Amino acid sequence: MNETVRFSRKVFVGGLPISVSTEIDLLIFFSRFGCVSVTWPDKRHFGPGSKIKGYAFLLFKEEISVHVLLNNCLRNQEIFHIEVPFHPEGSSLIPFKLRRIQVRPWYLVNRWFFFDQPSELLHRQTIFVGGVPRHLKASELAFMINASFPGVRYVGLDVDKEYCFPKGAARATFFTRESYLSALRARFLSILYLDHRGMEKKKILEMKPYVVDDVPCDECPPSQPRPRLGNLFCPHTDCLRYLCEQCFRRAHPSSEKQFGSHRPLTKDPKILLYT
Repeated sequence: MNETVRFSRKVFVGGLPISVSTEIDLLIFFSRFGCVSVTWPDKRHFGPGSKIKGYAFLLFKEEISVHVLLNNCLRNQEIFHIEVPFHPEGSSLIPFKLRRIQVRPWYLVNRWFFFDQPSELLHRQTIFVGGVPRHLKASELAFMINASFPGVRYVGLDVDKEYCFPKGAARATFFTRESYLSALRARFLSILYLDHRGMEKKKILEMKPYVVDDVPCDECPPSQPRPRLGNLFCPHTDCLRYLCEQCFRRAHPSSEKQFGSHRPLTKDPKILLYT
């Protein structure tokens, strides 16, 4: 494996046996590649009545451990497998049985994609996309969105700070205001994708305005000595404006049917949202 390639230290492993000893077996085997812990999609997966899943995530302390692991895997294009010894269900005395499991690393380069050369992005033409399958590449998502709303310029996946692993959300920036508005008016996008078992699945993604911090109020007069911040954003497609509290009340009087029902978005926890 080329060591110039960058990986997340969080690695998906699938095709696991459903057994109480599985986690211990994983730790024993994968610790040969470096300091590692195991996390599950549901930490209560062995509890009564819980739905057990046949996959987990390895959390390595060092990125080099991922390179060493992949160098010891069988590879078929982008699919990696490795044989791991597991105890049979409910017994630590019966000899191990080897099981081939899937290893799926996350390439850091897959977290963003540009249809043109990287450049300054316009937040007022950027949407938030929720419900994104976590193993979907930014390029794959970009083409899916662009198929329904032509004019996608950039897609970036939201990743966690510790492992740079996808969180299940993204941002998409459009070349034109018209494409941006078309996506917001649609609000939802249905996609087909392949899950970790290679099975086709359908997912509904939610699209809404992407809200940023520290934007001046769009309605405060330019002559005002100290412009207030527009810490309230109206997501309605008739508005799409950043407003301070005073301007929001003025632009959305409760007596006016068209604008009085608009509900703002904010990232400021000190602001009590209008109900």
